[in-house]
Amino acid sequence: MRFDPNVIITHEQMVTMLNRYLEYKKYGLNNATSVGTVKYTDMSNLNDWSLNAVKEFADKLILNSRADGTGFVFKPQQKATRAEMAAVLARFISCINNETAADNIPITSTGYSSSIIDSYID
Repeated sequence: MRFDPNVIITHEQMVTMLNRYLEYKKYGLNNATSVGTVKYTDMSNLNDWSLNAVKEFADKLILNSRADGTGFVFKPQQKATRAEMAAVLARFISCINNETAADNIPITSTGYSSSIIDSYID
Protein backbone atom coordinates (compact mmCIF):
# COMPACT_ATOMS: atom_id res chain seq x y z
CA MET A 1 0.00 0.00 0.00
CA ARG A 2 1.40 3.39 -0.92
CA PHE A 3 0.61 6.65 0.81
CA ASP A 4 -1.98 8.62 -1.14
CA PRO A 5 -4.09 10.98 1.00
CA ASN A 6 -6.58 11.70 -1.81
CA VAL A 7 -7.65 8.11 -2.49
CA ILE A 8 -11.01 6.89 -1.21
CA ILE A 9 -10.52 4.07 1.31
CA THR A 10 -12.20 0.67 1.51
CA HIS A 11 -13.80 -0.96 4.54
CA GLU A 12 -10.76 -3.16 5.17
CA GLN A 13 -8.35 -0.23 4.81
CA MET A 14 -10.41 1.82 7.29
CA VAL A 15 -10.30 -0.94 9.90
CA THR A 16 -6.62 -1.64 9.30
CA MET A 17 -5.68 2.02 9.75
CA LEU A 18 -7.55 2.21 13.06
CA ASN A 19 -5.95 -1.05 14.20
CA ARG A 20 -2.49 0.22 13.32
CA TYR A 21 -3.21 3.31 15.41
CA LEU A 22 -4.02 1.00 18.34
CA GLU A 23 -0.73 -0.80 17.84
CA TYR A 24 1.23 2.44 17.53
CA LYS A 25 -0.27 3.85 20.75
CA LYS A 26 -0.04 0.44 22.45
CA TYR A 27 -3.76 0.53 23.25
CA GLY A 28 -5.88 -2.56 23.53
CA LEU A 29 -9.54 -3.38 23.23
CA ASN A 30 -9.53 -5.70 26.22
CA ASN A 31 -12.24 -3.79 28.10
CA ALA A 32 -14.65 -3.73 25.17
CA THR A 33 -17.58 -6.12 25.11
CA SER A 34 -16.77 -9.27 23.17
CA VAL A 35 -19.39 -11.34 21.39
CA GLY A 36 -17.02 -14.13 20.43
CA THR A 37 -15.91 -14.96 16.93
CA VAL A 38 -17.86 -13.14 14.24
CA LYS A 39 -17.84 -14.84 10.86
CA TYR A 40 -18.60 -12.97 7.67
CA THR A 41 -19.55 -14.96 4.59
CA ASP A 42 -17.05 -12.90 2.58
CA MET A 43 -14.02 -13.37 4.88
CA SER A 44 -12.19 -15.03 1.98
CA ASN A 45 -12.25 -11.66 0.18
CA LEU A 46 -10.12 -10.04 2.90
CA ASN A 47 -6.47 -9.37 2.24
CA ASP A 48 -4.04 -11.05 4.64
CA TRP A 49 -2.95 -7.66 6.01
CA SER A 50 -6.48 -6.84 7.19
CA LEU A 51 -7.72 -10.21 8.45
CA ASN A 52 -6.76 -9.92 12.14
CA ALA A 53 -7.94 -6.31 12.43
CA VAL A 54 -11.33 -7.09 10.88
CA LYS A 55 -11.79 -10.14 13.13
CA GLU A 56 -10.96 -8.14 16.28
CA PHE A 57 -13.11 -5.15 15.38
CA ALA A 58 -16.07 -7.39 14.50
CA ASP A 59 -15.61 -9.37 17.73
CA LYS A 60 -15.68 -6.15 19.76
CA LEU A 61 -18.79 -4.88 17.94
CA ILE A 62 -16.96 -1.92 16.46
CA LEU A 63 -18.22 -3.12 13.08
CA ASN A 64 -21.86 -3.65 12.24
CA SER A 65 -22.76 -6.43 9.86
CA ARG A 66 -24.95 -6.37 6.80
CA ALA A 67 -27.16 -9.31 5.89
CA ASP A 68 -27.19 -10.22 2.20
CA GLY A 69 -29.42 -13.29 2.17
CA THR A 70 -26.52 -15.73 2.64
CA GLY A 71 -25.38 -14.47 6.03
CA PHE A 72 -23.48 -11.46 7.31
CA VAL A 73 -21.05 -9.69 5.00
CA PHE A 74 -18.30 -7.14 5.55
CA LYS A 75 -17.69 -6.14 1.90
CA PRO A 76 -13.97 -5.46 2.42
CA GLN A 77 -13.33 -3.83 -0.96
CA GLN A 78 -16.40 -1.60 -0.85
CA LYS A 79 -15.64 2.10 -0.47
CA ALA A 80 -16.23 3.43 3.05
CA THR A 81 -18.70 6.29 3.34
CA ARG A 82 -18.29 9.21 5.72
CA ALA A 83 -21.28 7.94 7.69
CA GLU A 84 -19.69 4.50 8.07
CA MET A 85 -16.39 6.04 9.11
CA ALA A 86 -18.11 8.30 11.64
CA ALA A 87 -20.04 5.41 13.21
CA VAL A 88 -16.99 3.10 13.32
CA LEU A 89 -14.81 5.87 14.72
CA ALA A 90 -17.35 6.67 17.46
CA ARG A 91 -17.52 3.02 18.56
CA PHE A 92 -13.72 2.77 18.29
CA ILE A 93 -13.22 5.82 20.54
CA SER A 94 -15.76 4.41 22.97
CA CYS A 95 -13.74 1.20 23.21
CA ILE A 96 -10.42 2.85 23.81
CA ASN A 97 -12.07 4.99 26.50
CA ASN A 98 -12.90 1.70 28.31
CA GLU A 99 -16.57 1.89 27.42
CA THR A 100 -18.39 -0.90 25.64
CA ALA A 101 -18.83 -0.91 21.90
CA ALA A 102 -22.16 -2.64 22.35
CA ASP A 103 -23.71 0.78 22.98
CA ASN A 104 -24.06 1.24 19.24
CA ILE A 105 -24.46 4.65 17.70
CA PRO A 106 -28.17 5.17 16.89
CA ILE A 107 -28.96 4.81 13.22
CA THR A 108 -31.83 6.72 11.62
CA SER A 109 -34.15 5.43 8.91
CA THR A 110 -31.77 6.91 6.33
CA GLY A 111 -29.01 4.64 7.62
CA TYR A 112 -26.94 7.48 9.03
CA SER A 113 -25.89 8.02 12.59
CA SER A 114 -28.12 10.86 13.71
CA SER A 115 -25.95 11.96 16.61
CA ILE A 116 -22.88 12.41 14.44
CA ILE A 117 -24.08 13.10 10.92
CA ASP A 118 -26.75 15.65 11.85
CA SER A 119 -24.19 17.77 13.63
CA TYR A 120 -21.62 17.47 10.85
CA ILE A 121 -21.11 20.64 8.80
CA ASP A 122 -19.56 20.16 5.40
